[in-house]
Amino acid sequence: MGYTIYKYFKAVVNVIIWMFLTSFLVICIYVLYHEESRLLGINFINPVYDYIKILPIWAYFVLYFILFSISSIIVFISLSLYFDIKISHGLNLKRKYYRFFTHILTSYFIIDLYKDKDPQKIVINRIKPLVKKRIQILALLESFLRIQELLTKDLSNDFKLLINNLKLQKKLKLLIFNKDFDNKILAMKVLSYLQIHTYDKQIIKYAKSENFALRTEAYAALIRLTEKDELLLNFIGENDKLSIIDINIIVNTVLRDKNISINYTALLSSVNPHKIAIGLILAKNRYIKTNLVLVLNYIGSPNNLINKLAWDALLTIVTNDDCVDIIIERFENEQDDIKLYILKKSHHVLSKRFFNFLTSIIEHQTLVVKIEIMKIFFINDFDLLETFVNSQNEEIIMAYKETSCMYINS
Repeated sequence: MGYTIYKYFKAVVNVIIWMFLTSFLVICIYVLYHEESRLLGINFINPVYDYIKILPIWAYFVLYFILFSISSIIVFISLSLYFDIKISHGLNLKRKYYRFFTHILTSYFIIDLYKDKDPQKIVINRIKPLVKKRIQILALLESFLRIQELLTKDLSNDFKLLINNLKLQKKLKLLIFNKDFDNKILAMKVLSYLQIHTYDKQIIKYAKSENFALRTEAYAALIRLTEKDELLLNFIGENDKLSIIDINIIVNTVLRDKNISINYTALLSSVNPHKIAIGLILAKNRYIKTNLVLVLNYIGSPNNLINKLAWDALLTIVTNDDCVDIIIERFENEQDDIKLYILKKSHHVLSKRFFNFLTSIIEHQTLVVKIEIMKIFFINDFDLLETFVNSQNEEIIMAYKETSCMYINS
C-alpha cells in the first residue's frame, strides 16, 4: 500500500513538472512578443521588443525555435556530461561497496573469521552503517548472490537472518516494484534464493511480462520457489512459446544455485512440453535416483524434442553400460536422428551384448546409422569391424570404407 501511494505521488509530481515546463515555455513566447506584460501582479518589460516588433509573426516563431533549439542542445550536452560523470562515479562507488561486502560476507560465511566472537553481531555492526542507500543495498545483494552461486553450501538461512536484523525487507519490496528491470531481476533472485514467498504474486505478474529478460528470470525464480508450492509452475510456458534457447537460459539461471531443491515431479508430470523440457534438462544436470523413473516415461515420446532431451538425460545420468538394456529395447523404435544421437553417446560402451545387438541390426539400418555403428566397432573392437570387409551388402561396404578411410586419414 505504501509503495502504491509513493508510485502515484511520483507520477503526479512528474505531471506537475511537465505542466510547469510547458506553461513556462508558453509564458516566454507571450512575454517576448509584448513590450510590457503583467503576470501575478508583476510587470515585465521586454528589453528586446524593439527588435522583435519589426519581425512578422512567422519570423518570430522561427527565431524563437532557433533560440529554443540552441538552448536545448546546451542543456542536453550539459546533462549528458553530468550524468556520465554521475554514472561513472556511481559504478566506481558500487564496485568499492561490492568488494567490501564480499570480503565481509566471505569472512562470515566461509572463513569463520569471527568464530571466536559473536559473528552475526560483528557483521551487522560493520554492515549496518553502509546499507542506507540503494547503491549500497544493491552491492550487498549482488555480493551475496555471487558467493552463493559459487558455493555448494546453502547460505540462505544465515543471509535471511542478516536481512531481518538489518531491516532490509522493505528495501527488497521497493526493489521488486522498482521501474528498473535490473533491480526487479535482482530482487527476484534474492527472494527465490532465500525462499521468501511474500511477493510470489508479483513474480507471477512478471512471468507474464512481454520483456524477455524479466520473464525468463521470473520463470527461474518460480522454479526455485516451487519446492513446496508446485502451483507456481502453472505460469511457465503457458502464454509464451519457449524455444530451446529460452529453456536453456531458464535452466542455466536456476542451476547457478547449487543447493536448490527442484520439484522434478511437478515439472515432469506436467502436460506442458515447455515444463517437461525444463524438467528433463534440470534432471540431466542434477542426478537424483527418482529422476530416472520420471525420465524413462519420455523415452520414445512422439514429441521429437522431448524424446531427444529424455535420451540425453538418460545417457548422462546413467552410465552407458547400465543403459544397454534400455537401448536394446527401444533403439529400433526411434527415428534416425535419435538413433544417431544414441550411438554418438555410446562410443565407449564396452558391452558384448551391445556389440552383438549392433551386429544384428546393422544390415537394415540407413547408411548414416551404419557408419556410426562402424565407428563404435573401430574404437572398441577392430576385429569385429574386420568381419564386415567381405559383406555382400553394398551399404555396409560403403560404411566400412568410409569409417576406415576417415580414421586412417585423420
